[in-house]
Amino acid sequence: MGRIEDYFTEKGLKPKSRQIYTFAIRAFLKYIYGSSAGTDYENLAERYLNEDRNHKKDLIGFIGSLRSRPPLSVRTYFSGLMGFLQYNEVELKPAHLLQVKAALPKGHIARTHETELTKEILQSLFAQTTVYSRALYLTLLSSGGRIGEILSLKIDDIDLTKDPTEIEIRGEYTKTGQRRLAFISQEAAQATKEWLKVRDTYLKRRQLRELHALGDKWETNTKIEQYKDRIFPFTYRNAITMWRRMINKAGLGRIYNDSGELIEDKNLDKTTMRSKIHPHMLRKYFRTYLAAVHVEGVNSLDAVEVLMGHEGYLTKSYRRVPESILRSFYKGAEHAVTINTNTVVGGSAIQNDELRRIQRQLDLLMEQRERPPVQEIDFAQLKNNPAFLQWLNREFIIAEGDAEKEYGTADG
Repeated sequence: MGRIEDYFTEKGLKPKSRQIYTFAIRAFLKYIYGSSAGTDYENLAERYLNEDRNHKKDLIGFIGSLRSRPPLSVRTYFSGLMGFLQYNEVELKPAHLLQVKAALPKGHIARTHETELTKEILQSLFAQTTVYSRALYLTLLSSGGRIGEILSLKIDDIDLTKDPTEIEIRGEYTKTGQRRLAFISQEAAQATKEWLKVRDTYLKRRQLRELHALGDKWETNTKIEQYKDRIFPFTYRNAITMWRRMINKAGLGRIYNDSGELIEDKNLDKTTMRSKIHPHMLRKYFRTYLAAVHVEGVNSLDAVEVLMGHEGYLTKSYRRVPESILRSFYKGAEHAVTINTNTVVGGSAIQNDELRRIQRQLDLLMEQRERPPVQEIDFAQLKNNPAFLQWLNREFIIAEGDAEKEYGTADG
């Protein structure tokens, strides 16, 4: 292992923190050596740590190169970078460290001018969903969970028989390491049920895509195997791609002319170059609107903070808000995170119910269509069979065409 990997192993960072710190260290090395130095960051880190450098000057310059980013992000990157340098015995004199810290941007408020997320905007977004993006983002909205937590949920973590539907967010999924109980709305539960009907078909299609892409290098243990036991077998990148498509289709994102040229991106803050509507805003919406609901005998803010898993509340307030009270509160406040997508876009509620009924019939027909027995094939024995590879190539094309017509694609 190299210096960077050693640092991460020693720190025992959670995936999200590791991702942020990785960006900070790589961005710093790229700032020092330029893009032409390549992407072998372990070698670049070794080189930097062995050189006689003016660390104060390097750090102040790096902070200046991040001036377009939000203050809190810059401070987080700086914290991760300093941890890495100190782990590798790079020490700054106290006076120099003060000068470096003085260069950090002031304040903690994001500079990106976020679009206010209203129920009307949410309705327009959820009118542009596939069966899986609808289930994912309604679950995210109505649970108050972090996107990484929701993407980590396994089939056994959800109980669709309860009212309201319960999800157990395990400690290994959370930022705090604390397990917690959360709930989702009836419309999110219904969307999840619809998704689970076609989930296995989706997984087969994804596996075919991966096998086709790998060609003669494929193995039976494809990447999708890592996600097959999850409710939402998508990567973070898949999920963001779905979100961007929802934004664009709602007319809130990229606008193109008839020639396919980009005219404008309504969702891009021109100052910070960051999205004005992003998935984390669903969590903010949850907190704002659920906390405003009064339920007799419950401190709404305490209940919401516990449901969201905010650090501090799990240790100080969790025992004071029993799960039975949380369940009762959520049941009384659920309407605040219900979008009522069946009442907007495309006509009346009856018309939209009819559209969903037709979609369910199409999904059922798709499941019943006769196909070559992909599930029964022993891939290991057929790995070097030219006839099978030829069939796989043909079946991949057919399957992808059907999937995109009925469900769209999750990962571009």
